[in-house]
Amino acid sequence: MKKMVKMMALVLAIVCLVPTFAQAAWVTANVLSVGVGGAVTYIQLSDTAATPAFPAGTYFIADSTGVHSKEMLATSLTAISLAKTCLVWLDDVAPYSNMSSMYLNQ
Repeated sequence: MKKMVKMMALVLAIVCLVPTFAQAAWVTANVLSVGVGGAVTYIQLSDTAATPAFPAGTYFIADSTGVHSKEMLATSLTAISLAKTCLVWLDDVAPYSNMSSMYLNQ
């Protein structure tokens, strides 16, 4: 009986502690602002869709080498200066999630 209770408690703990799957998505967004804080590049985005897939918010680029984040910083600055939108891959649509890819739209 004790083993059964321990096993059920373990299963319940695993079910409660396993994170939910993130909602990754390609989105077309306006770049509102960009900046660097420490070793992290932050980019503030707003969705251009009639029904936004994500709330306007700040997203970051997790890049240990710094090369990828510099390229995305350049892309976002270009988008701001030319008033263009970007196609962005968000690992999760929640604000302060990681942004993996960014393409400048024509």
